[in-house]
Amino acid sequence: MAKTEGDPPATYEVEYQLKALTRQENGSIDQAGRHLLRINLPFGYPHFPPTVKPLTPLFHPDIDPDAVRIATHWQQNPSLADLLVHIGEILCAQTFNLEEPFNQEAADWYSEHAADFPLDQIQQASAEDNAEDTFSLEETDDLGLSLEVDDAEENINAQLEEIQHHISRNEVVTAGKLLATLSSSSPEAQELEKIVSSALAKRDALIQEMEELENEDRFSEAYAIFEKIRAIAIDTPYLSDIGQRLQQSQAMLDAFSQPGLTGDEQGSAFPQQEDSGTKKKKKKTSKKTPQKEKPARARRADRPKIVIPVKTILAGLVVLIVVGGCTLVYTKSMETLMEAERDWIEIKYKPCSTPEDYKKIRIQAEKILINIRTVYVPGIGKNKLEQEITDHLNDPDFKDGEIGYQKIFVPIDKKIDKATHMASLEKYSEAMRLYKEARDLAVASKVDTLDAQKINPELDNRISVIDEQITVLQEQVQEEGKNRERKMAEEAYDDGLKLFNRLEAKEGGTPDLPDEVIASDQWKVCIQVLENAQSLLSKQPETNSPERQEKLKTLLAYSKLYQYLAEARQAYEKGDFPDAIEKYEDTLNWLEKNRSVLHEIYKDAHLKIEKTIIILKITLELRQAVEAENQNNSTIALDHYKKSLKALRNSKMDMDDDLNQLKRYIHSRIKEIQSKIKKQNLETAKSSTQEWWDKNYKRIFKKEFPSTRVSLLSKPRIHFIKVKNGRLLYIVRCSEKGITLEVRYQYDLSRRTWSRYDGELEIPSPNKK
Repeated sequence: MAKTEGDPPATYEVEYQLKALTRQENGSIDQAGRHLLRINLPFGYPHFPPTVKPLTPLFHPDIDPDAVRIATHWQQNPSLADLLVHIGEILCAQTFNLEEPFNQEAADWYSEHAADFPLDQIQQASAEDNAEDTFSLEETDDLGLSLEVDDAEENINAQLEEIQHHISRNEVVTAGKLLATLSSSSPEAQELEKIVSSALAKRDALIQEMEELENEDRFSEAYAIFEKIRAIAIDTPYLSDIGQRLQQSQAMLDAFSQPGLTGDEQGSAFPQQEDSGTKKKKKKTSKKTPQKEKPARARRADRPKIVIPVKTILAGLVVLIVVGGCTLVYTKSMETLMEAERDWIEIKYKPCSTPEDYKKIRIQAEKILINIRTVYVPGIGKNKLEQEITDHLNDPDFKDGEIGYQKIFVPIDKKIDKATHMASLEKYSEAMRLYKEARDLAVASKVDTLDAQKINPELDNRISVIDEQITVLQEQVQEEGKNRERKMAEEAYDDGLKLFNRLEAKEGGTPDLPDEVIASDQWKVCIQVLENAQSLLSKQPETNSPERQEKLKTLLAYSKLYQYLAEARQAYEKGDFPDAIEKYEDTLNWLEKNRSVLHEIYKDAHLKIEKTIIILKITLELRQAVEAENQNNSTIALDHYKKSLKALRNSKMDMDDDLNQLKRYIHSRIKEIQSKIKKQNLETAKSSTQEWWDKNYKRIFKKEFPSTRVSLLSKPRIHFIKVKNGRLLYIVRCSEKGITLEVRYQYDLSRRTWSRYDGELEIPSPNKK
């Protein structure tokens, strides 16, 4: 509500913020979002409808520059609040009348573009949003014509009793006002509201019927309806004035139609309204019993008889009132007719040189016809003026000029209108095509006849407007392309963010070993989406903020980290430990390379991945050691166990319980395998000693004892003494002619070589354990 006038208000200026059509100065039809209208409440409101006038230009079949079609709606629903909503529905093309339009051009355009409507939806502002700027239509619905409502803070039961009291006295208007302020939705209140609503609906229907009868000069019937209205809603505003008006109108009608009746007879021809607080005595229709007449009192002969012509005086007053009313009607009609004549003279001789001229003259002439149809006084030139205007509009020259211009300009204007509509829908390519077609049609329509001076300049004007629109559209197309690219970049950024968050949620939010349901391919897709967003945003410097750049860089670093981890996990699950170790090392290198970006998780992730690599290396060595053991290759198994122990010792990790337990396990395996190897070597050495000495004892004893005759030596007797420092110590004896010869030798297990032993040895006695 932009503005009000009067107290209570009788004029309202209402601003609508919704999409409606307007015609621009260049002839194009565009959408606008703000519209101002003035609503005037006439004397006798709400029985007489308000008048609505647009204060901003509007293009609609039910709207002309001076009026908005509301009469039919008001007859069905005389509510100011509902009227405001209805006007909004008219503006946004939710409703329009194509049968009897105020604006025929708009009706044709709306008929052609009916599929594009409505343009908008009605949204009423809440009271909280506009509490300081607006007023409540419910509180001022009767605009001061009915009784004021009592304080809303009164006790609800007391209010209900008061409302019931008003209903019992047929004061339903007052009861309705009280119900409107009642802050209760109890069953009693709802029942009272139904009673009041039903009564008011009946009253409104009777008021409409009464007005129709009054317009037909059927005052007696109208007065009968008036009595019914009194019986339903006695507190209807101005009801007593309406009754008096009906009585006076009937009296005047009777006076003119039956001039021979006396005042009493005229008065008796219409029912009289009772005076308040008094009752008329009913005349008895039954015959009176005969009574004895009293003798008449003798009148003094010298006293003149006084006669007061009451009936004549009343009849004269009625005639005076009627004449005054007729004079007012006559004066108003003459003013309307004179104004119409002045307007007609102003446009009648105006030259028509362009299609717009013909269009304006027709619109203005039709407005004059509408105005003079409100003149009801005969014999003052109304019919003559109406006929003159109609003849002018039907004049063949006028129609030929109008139709001739329409043949040239209407097809062009239709294409312009379609192009404008397409542009309003942001279908710029289609709008460009239609504008170019309109331009080609305008160029081809230029003539070389006598009308060229009238037609060609207007065509040039159309071409100039079209060229301007094409230039604007080209800029809009370029801007649309930029917006589309910007939108694509925004969507790509959002898609990348959503995809990363979804995958990271499955990962648990930590760069540990990924969940098995998240494959590396999914992270590859995420990386592609993020890289695409990064590429698109790099071309949009106005939206590619440093925060977004840093965000994308971080997401890409995390995504590639998760991809490396997923690939390493897949290799691990396949049992390909060398490949898994390699991929975890690649992950570690990526983590180190992007340390600044991944600083929040760097330390924890680095330790976990490094631990994973060490455990995998140890596991690989242990697995190879077990395979060697299964093949009875203790030496190779021992080598792998030693490598796993070395890897564990060389790691920079803190030794936790798991690693200490693993270390103890490797130590035990090494010790066990070493013992096993020693036993194996000892048995091997023992098994091969006798054979070696059988081949070499003669040479060794000849060397140790040069005088020995080798041919006389007995077979060697080999005595194993002990193992010392990886060597097997032996005493070997041979006999020559009863003489025992003895040598001490040692066998190096690691080198597998024999050599002389110079230390002390003795053969243990059989009893010695």
